[in-house]
Amino acid sequence: MKIHPYEHFHESLEPLLTSKAEELKLFGYGKVTNDQLWDFLQLKVWKSQWTNLDYLSL
Repeated sequence: MKIHPYEHFHESLEPLLTSKAEELKLFGYGKVTNDQLWDFLQLKVWKSQWTNLDYLSL
């Protein structure tokens, strides 16, 4: 399995993920976990990073 280029940010973004999960719960989205949010970011928001990694190797 390939590791996403942004994986090294996962630990530092954990407080943000927790905050967003709590916010979504307040808005009635039910239980959303930090892992679900992280997967969403990698698979949907940052999906172009999987297809074009050449510019990251400076």
